[in-house]
Amino acid sequence: MDVNALPIWIMSYGVAPIIFFSIIIMFMFIGSYFGNFRIKKSRNGSKIIVNSSFMSAIYGLTALLLAFSFSTAVTHFDKRQDVVLQEVRTISDAYDATMLLESADQLKFQGLIRNYLDGRIKLFTDFKSPGALDIKVSQLKEQLKIIKKQAFIMVNNAPPATNTLADNNFLSSIEKVSEAFGQEALLIKIHPPPLILRSLAILIAIVAFLSGYSMVIMKEKDWILGFIFALVMMGAIFVITNLEYPHASLLDLDDMSSELVVLRRSM
Repeated sequence: MDVNALPIWIMSYGVAPIIFFSIIIMFMFIGSYFGNFRIKKSRNGSKIIVNSSFMSAIYGLTALLLAFSFSTAVTHFDKRQDVVLQEVRTISDAYDATMLLESADQLKFQGLIRNYLDGRIKLFTDFKSPGALDIKVSQLKEQLKIIKKQAFIMVNNAPPATNTLADNNFLSSIEKVSEAFGQEALLIKIHPPPLILRSLAILIAIVAFLSGYSMVIMKEKDWILGFIFALVMMGAIFVITNLEYPHASLLDLDDMSSELVVLRRSM
């Protein structure tokens, strides 16, 4: 498998939460094994104490980082939805503004917008790596350049009655389409630094280790609660990763893009 395609594969098949779940279970068993080892090796039957203050501090730090990751993912997801709705609005306005052009130019320019919209709808379909997505983004940017170039030419040919309006409103609407897609292309690149997820994975592993260790030392074994904890953490990671990468996720979170399809059908 291509290394560049690995993140897309992990998201598409929901592997990340399973990895976290496996880490938690594994480190809980490692912690319990280490606890049993310490009990056997303790001299003269001396009692081993688990410091609850240190445990609480580590648990609190993990919960804080998890909450931060979730909050960041929700914020990014909301921004992406807003930008898509902005795209829908600007493309619709540009399409309506073609009425200010000559009849022949109207049909030609509407065809350009429809072709661009078709490409925009297919932006996140069947891409196997970030590089393939970058190629699609570049192709759409080239289409927008052609649309802008044609817009300047067609405005000069607009009827005298609508020439001024075309010069102001039509060109402005085309520029807004380009700006909206520029924001979408930028948001594709915005994700939390890999260090955040790595730190979260390390902290979760430490918490799992301490949970298994403390259960043995304190003689309060409850593997059912440990298993439930692993499931809850897996669910949290699953939601966070799907919010951060809605276009490559198992969940159908990219519902705002359906507005682009509705707009295309209305043309």
